[in-house]
Amino acid sequence: MNGARRGVSGEAASGPPRGPRARGGLGNAWVLNAEEGKPVSLVEFVRGRLVERGPDTAVVAVGGFGVRVQVPAGTAEALPEPGAEVTLLTHLILREDAIALYGFATREERTLFSQLLTVAGVGPKVALDVLSSAPVERLAAIIDGGDVEALARVRGIGRKTASRIVLDLKGKLVLPAGAPQPVATGRADGVYGVAAAALRELGFAPQEVAAAVAALPRDRDLTEDEAITLALRAAGSQG
Repeated sequence: MNGARRGVSGEAASGPPRGPRARGGLGNAWVLNAEEGKPVSLVEFVRGRLVERGPDTAVVAVGGFGVRVQVPAGTAEALPEPGAEVTLLTHLILREDAIALYGFATREERTLFSQLLTVAGVGPKVALDVLSSAPVERLAAIIDGGDVEALARVRGIGRKTASRIVLDLKGKLVLPAGAPQPVATGRADGVYGVAAAALRELGFAPQEVAAAVAALPRDRDLTEDEAITLALRAAGSQG
């Protein structure tokens, strides 16, 4: 087959793994379309009732099963209260010793995650840490601008890995066209977004921000000042 292969969502895909990756390397799990012989993503998304949420995980009830999904901080902040229905775009990674499912609120997040995994030395954990450090648009600007120092400040990434990310992805990022399209049902905007932004400005880690915002009450309306105060209190109690 000539030309770029595309998954179900229309995003550019590298196709089914070969060589060492065929035993469970990085990337979505793939099956062959019986009619066209083209690879398609095995698990495109999960939709169901949110059972549990944390700073970097979510458990979704799907068809009688509880599916645990690892998520970046931005998606964690967007999750609704447990009991609400949620839809997450997914990226499935199969290994010989484990199966891991990663979930994203937007197509842009998932696409950048997949592109980061193409960089040597960048695994799922590092890719999630990068995504949790800043919005996708900001990360794209950092990479395209060659800002190695900004990337090197991300937890778990040294200057060497940051340089490799810039070298491999600068000018090559292929994010879906148009504005971000949130998929997860929740309130990532409004006072919750303001509180999250305030904590990030104060230097709190992405995981601390996600945990603090998740702890904010959803059963009453908060002012921006109240949300920031409560989020600061929650973030401070984590230490």
